[in-house]
Amino acid sequence: MKRKRASQGGPRSKRWLLGTATAAFVLVPRVAESAVTTGAVAPPAGSSATGAMHSSTCIEQIPDGKARPKFDEAFPDKIRAGYAEYLEFTTEHGRAETVLVNSTHFTQSDEVKALEQSGFIIPDPRGGVIASLTTDIKGDRVTSKLKMPFVALPSDTKQRTLTLPPIPVAIRRANGETMTLCTQPHSVKVESPTVNTPEARPHSNPAFRRQLEEWTSLKQAVKIGGIGLLAGAALAALVWAWLKRPKRLPPPPPPRPPWELAFEELAKLKSFDLLRAQRYADFYAQVSDTVRKYLGGRFGYDGLECTTREAIAELRRQAIGQSMFHSIDQFLTQADLVKFARLTPTEPECMTAIAEAETIVTATLPVPEVRQDEDTDREKGAQASP
Repeated sequence: MKRKRASQGGPRSKRWLLGTATAAFVLVPRVAESAVTTGAVAPPAGSSATGAMHSSTCIEQIPDGKARPKFDEAFPDKIRAGYAEYLEFTTEHGRAETVLVNSTHFTQSDEVKALEQSGFIIPDPRGGVIASLTTDIKGDRVTSKLKMPFVALPSDTKQRTLTLPPIPVAIRRANGETMTLCTQPHSVKVESPTVNTPEARPHSNPAFRRQLEEWTSLKQAVKIGGIGLLAGAALAALVWAWLKRPKRLPPPPPPRPPWELAFEELAKLKSFDLLRAQRYADFYAQVSDTVRKYLGGRFGYDGLECTTREAIAELRRQAIGQSMFHSIDQFLTQADLVKFARLTPTEPECMTAIAEAETIVTATLPVPEVRQDEDTDREKGAQASP
């Protein structure tokens, strides 16, 4: 049979275990002897005798008219001191009856003291060694198997034999009454706990373990600090991204009208720097480029890239007077002769060219739009005048 180590403690100092542990089985207090029939020796487990048992650890109670149930029990013949062994109690009963395992009536009673004086204790259930009950239901009959742990703690190390006294087992009937059965005493041989260890020697106490206290406030502070750091890092990243965002550039200034640029360039050419150097061809070419660039900007085409023929074709579509259109055509044709036919103009011709250029720019200026209210006022003034 598998053996389990009992809870730690001295052999004779286990009363505190008996007083604080939850009962593995029911120890029923003594009742008046008039309520039971006492006997010195328990009948055999399988007998049908109706007599009751009375010992220092168990008082058997069987209701009047109820036959003593049959039950089987088993306990090892050889056990080791300090190790838990199980007393197995098996009985068959009706489905309305229940074998009790735990009870709140367990106290430091005389029965418990008598059990301890016999050399046995009930192990502390906190150590994991507890009583257990298994049932097998077949029709109206139930077979219950109760296992109750006991630990042998002989008072004398030389003691080799102990007797487990009768142990009470409570069965609750259908009408609410509790019936108590007593097991037989079991004589067992007790062996030393180190019987299986050759040349056993006592071991020194294990080294103490340093007690560590959980610092909950520090853990909470670290947790809150970590959350704060993450929140601060996220906020800093958002601020950095906002500061590094692409800024909207101010809108560029509106382009200057082409006629303003043309008048400025013609004014610069009047400084006569090229004329003083007698660079008449260059002077004429710059005057021609100024006019071409102005006409392209004024009427919506690339004046410097278009040929004279293409420029004339574009100007035909514009609302230009016939005389001015003829002047522009002559000016561009003369400029082509200077540029491509290697015709060298004279200084008077250069002065005439710049004057014609100013005339072309001035004649093709856009006409300002007159608002409707101004037209109305003008008409009213004309009608009012005699």
